[in-house]
Amino acid sequence: PGRTANATIGAHQLRDARPLAGKAPGTVRVFLTGGSTAYGSGAPDDARTIAGYLERALNEQAGAPGRRFEVVTAGFPGWTSTHELLWSTLHLVAYEPDVVVALSGHNDVHWGMLGIDVRWF
Repeated sequence: PGRTANATIGAHQLRDARPLAGKAPGTVRVFLTGGSTAYGSGAPDDARTIAGYLERALNEQAGAPGRRFEVVTAGFPGWTSTHELLWSTLHLVAYEPDVVVALSGHNDVHWGMLGIDVRWF
């Protein structure tokens, strides 16, 4: 946990500093899984990742009285769909997701083209 390059890593080892235990009433929690695109590699800060932009847009455009959106980056550079499946199955359910958006595929193809079996990668 802490600051690393352009990202803030929370106690739950995700690129989000907010505590995720116990979702507040009226909160819609969205998780973005995937590799470097979902993680926001190259983004200058946490607010300028896909999750940051999406959270702002949802709260500004789709917000309603008593409802707010949290969009959490739950990806890591290099992850394949296997990593996402394992992390989601073992950890994600504990954070009470309402929506999970998987930005997957590029790393599966990349590693597969190199002859690496992404099921065991």
